Amino acid sequence: MHQLDPVTLTFFTQTVLTAADPAQLLLGYLSLPNQDPEWITFVRSHLGTTSPEHFSSVVKSFLNLEGSSWLKTMIVQVYQNLFYAHESPQLFIPARDLDLVIRSTFELLNLDFNTHALSNTLNSLCTEGPQSRFYSDVLESNGFEIVWKKEQRELLLKLQREAQALECFQLEQRALHFASQREFLLTRINEVILFE
Repeated sequence: MHQLDPVTLTFFTQTVLTAADPAQLLLGYLSLPNQDPEWITFVRSHLGTTSPEHFSSVVKSFLNLEGSSWLKTMIVQVYQNLFYAHESPQLFIPARDLDLVIRSTFELLNLDFNTHALSNTLNSLCTEGPQSRFYSDVLESNGFEIVWKKEQRELLLKLQREAQALECFQLEQRALHFASQREFLLTRINEVILFE
């Protein structure tokens, strides 16, 4: 994923989200590839049954929802890129868990559907990187601590299982060695008895 520059962010938030014809923008957005067909059907159905006096506000609501969703997805991607490039391996948590922690931070900071605040957050991550306030907010969140501790417990259990497996393997090898030594000694004893 490439880093988004402030010009792209400004274009998206000031031009796209505040387009002169929001209905055309929404319809264009819905025609993009990889859209959820059920969501498209829902939006088109809802727009088809919306009264003319409410149509503009419903379109703007859908655009706000789509814009917020896009911004949150971009923030998660940029954050993950920064996190895995800059943080110590001791802080490692799987990407799916980091995604959940970031998304829970949106909720905690009341960013979920605030395109302006989300845009500022994305811009801050792109320009300030790990020094941005949102980056710190995620790392300092209870969600991150809970997930990190869970990951550490799982890692400890894995290491313990590996140590036990290694110990079992070593004991098996010793048992095979002793069995081999026993066979050798029995053979020698039999040879000595035969020659007497």
